[in-house]
Amino acid sequence: MWEKYNEEDEEIEDVIEESFEILDEKPKKRIRRTKEQKESEDYVSKDEMWNELFNYYVSLGKGYDWENQKVIDRTLFPNISDKLTGIINDIATKMGYRSNFCGYSWIDEMVGDSVLKMAKAIRDCSFKCYTIAEILSETNENGQEFISYIDKKEQAQKKPKEDSDTFFEENSKKYIKFKANPFGYFSRITSHSYLNRIKKEKLAEDTKRNFQTETWEKLYASETFRNVRRPKFIESDESDVVFEE
Repeated sequence: MWEKYNEEDEEIEDVIEESFEILDEKPKKRIRRTKEQKESEDYVSKDEMWNELFNYYVSLGKGYDWENQKVIDRTLFPNISDKLTGIINDIATKMGYRSNFCGYSWIDEMVGDSVLKMAKAIRDCSFKCYTIAEILSETNENGQEFISYIDKKEQAQKKPKEDSDTFFEENSKKYIKFKANPFGYFSRITSHSYLNRIKKEKLAEDTKRNFQTETWEKLYASETFRNVRRPKFIESDESDVVFEE
């Protein structure tokens, strides 16, 4: 009996000592994830999305003009790949996790609208795979080359130089042609569709409240409703409810 008790007592003491050792350990430092880790682990890869869109445009064949980057034959609708479908679904769903969108009750409608808008953008080929911009300057920072260019809004932007970038001159000016960011483009479509759904739902709620208010005001103003004798509710006790005649 005592031997059994001593063995159990020793096991309890070992557990207590281990718990104190854990408490004495210093808290681990928080390690920030790099941008590459976030893209590979948690969210959409811009390169994979760009490749899927590029393959979709290639499947159009002669129906897509690569020089002007626009669709020619709008009667051709090849199937959107399963991978690209999953990508736009992830963008639409995870946009709803943001603090400015997650509190609305019509989140499913917002996700559905954004998926529909993105699918339509893919079918219309509204996203341009390549961006052509005028080069302002080329700099070298910490062993990495950066290129400053002018975007469509005539604002100066800077990007790291990549192997896929191509350069050419036109009218004694230097230009760069690089891969556009599909994730930013379709995220903007998603946020706009979310906001449009919020406006529609709020307008519907305001219309419903205004209709209810006008209806009750007309009823209160009418003689038939005014002469109706309504029972008075008197609460004398929690269990006893009396209606006054």
